[in-house]
Amino acid sequence: STGAYIASDESLKKNISDYKNALAQLNSIEVKEYEYTNEGDMSRMNLPKGKQVGLMAQNIENVFPQLTKETVFDLNNHPEDKNNDKEENLVKFKAVNYTGMIPVIVKAIQEQQEMIKEQQAIIKTLEDRITQLENK
Repeated sequence: STGAYIASDESLKKNISDYKNALAQLNSIEVKEYEYTNEGDMSRMNLPKGKQVGLMAQNIENVFPQLTKETVFDLNNHPEDKNNDKEENLVKFKAVNYTGMIPVIVKAIQEQQEMIKEQQAIIKTLEDRITQLENK
């Protein structure tokens, strides 16, 4: 993230509706540990080194296609390359809009809180019933 503000004013939006089932959608996403490939030409991408924790774009794409995109990194832009128009030096990959995941995560937390409130009410009712039965 660049730390920049993103336009989010309601007056800039249309077709606004409530978002539902965020918790179920997030539950279908697998969190993985991995290391980026940094050998050979791939080192030019300056990907983080060492163990990482994150999401696979293909997994996100199945649930939130609007939060992924196809992109290309041109490995040809390197002074050591003699032939700067080689098609095989293009790395095509999927990228994830991690910032776009934040509203989904917020909604999932809200859904989870509703579930907790409902469970607390049930627990209270059951505790009251137990107390009544014990006092008979």
